[in-house]
Amino acid sequence: MTRNFPMVFAREPEMKNKKPMAVWALTSSGASLALKIAENYPEADIYLGRKIRDHSIPRALYFERLADAVKEQFTSYSVHVFIMAAGIAVRMIAPRLNSKHDDPAVVAVDDSGRYAISLLSGHSAGANKITRAIAEILEAEPVITTATNNAAVPAIDLLARKHRLQVDNPEAVKRVSMTLLEGKIPERYDPLGILDRELKEYTRALPEPAFSGPGIYVYHELMELPEDVLVLRPKSLLVGLGCNSSTSAGELEDVLRTAFKEYSFSLSCVELLATIREKIEEPGLVNLSRRLNVPLVGFTRNILSLAGEVPNPSRVVQKYMGVPSVCEAAAITAANKGSLLISKIKSGNVTLAVARKSFM
Repeated sequence: MTRNFPMVFAREPEMKNKKPMAVWALTSSGASLALKIAENYPEADIYLGRKIRDHSIPRALYFERLADAVKEQFTSYSVHVFIMAAGIAVRMIAPRLNSKHDDPAVVAVDDSGRYAISLLSGHSAGANKITRAIAEILEAEPVITTATNNAAVPAIDLLARKHRLQVDNPEAVKRVSMTLLEGKIPERYDPLGILDRELKEYTRALPEPAFSGPGIYVYHELMELPEDVLVLRPKSLLVGLGCNSSTSAGELEDVLRTAFKEYSFSLSCVELLATIREKIEEPGLVNLSRRLNVPLVGFTRNILSLAGEVPNPSRVVQKYMGVPSVCEAAAITAANKGSLLISKIKSGNVTLAVARKSFM
């Protein structure tokens, strides 16, 4: 999110520590192709069968049995490229598969470098895109079999990934995709217009979330919806927090969860936590940020004062912090002067407010 004001980040969310790419080869010709791919992906690891002993690739890692090595490394990488017959690659990965939403991208390249085939997680992990890139590197022909790609209709899971939308019910992706492939028009409730540009021609926008068939719901509110409605959660909510010194993360989290339950908001939609700069190292806030896996930011007094009038200014806060508001001003500022959805809530040692950013 582009911002034009200074702030301090206490921490960034923790990321899954997967290595970028593993390239596997069984022959000398395959090793040459692996090196060519790795030259374009410097962080890629090359795995070669011990019998090759290709000393022209000093960075290579060697294995005795491919099945054992793949079993050990499969979940450690975001992408696997197998330079071998597609059938061998399929047999290697089959016992390791879990879900299209969790599995790494898998690409197969024949030993002569004529074809690059997207085998697994074409959309969810980007195998289709990587296949095209590898095909260009090797001057090979890309083979993409994903139905939505070949039918020239939007790939919903790819759009969700592009817009950082959490998929609450992955099983509904298939229902919506099938509706599109059949040439039908699914319904879409997307009041923030996040998917307007990509889906305007392919869906029917609803003014209210009253679905009569397969559809897409893109919003932060929790509600009962039919099973064939795909629920996508945008990172649209900014939480402003104030607290007394030594307030525990448990107390902060209790207030947050209680507020979100009362307003029927999804915690998945929280983009970040915001407070005043003086509180940026407060252990409770730092630990809450870690628990929720979202960034914590702190704004200076001058920046908070630019939020303008807030619904619930405090003389006590003005006296001790130098500003009339922390939680409401921090939420509004983090949302780039977006809409305040939850005005100041005071509970025990905690004050909380929630704002929604604009996607328009």
